[in-house]
Amino acid sequence: GLYQISLNKDIIDSFVLFFRDDTLTFTNITRHEAGSAGIPAGFYEVAYDEDSRYFVRHTSAVHQKNGIDEYFYSPTGYINTGTGFTRIRSNKQFMKQFGTGSAEMKKIMDRYKINVRKADKNEIISALRLFDKQ
Repeated sequence: GLYQISLNKDIIDSFVLFFRDDTLTFTNITRHEAGSAGIPAGFYEVAYDEDSRYFVRHTSAVHQKNGIDEYFYSPTGYINTGTGFTRIRSNKQFMKQFGTGSAEMKKIMDRYKINVRKADKNEIISALRLFDKQ
């Protein structure tokens, strides 16, 4: 169904959206923080925040087709394993972020047949949880 969201004009650091099956926590990465974090400034969903960190930037683009606005949703995932955030682009690049633990993360990804380009947020979170528990 439709949700009613009330916006205020105060500058905020974070907010939380509660849904029946999920709770989304967002944090604001300021321009100052963005430079040192290695990601663009803006609001990010904090999908996972343990030893590893996984943020998702939710964006949409509008395209007009036959005079009708169509919105295309495009989430972008970023991972931080202690050396700053890196955009998730491929399995090889994702596993490389784990340094000496790359082989172990590869085992996890292979065992659960996770392809980061096709994986949803929960699959990435599951892989990170398994890796961080070691």
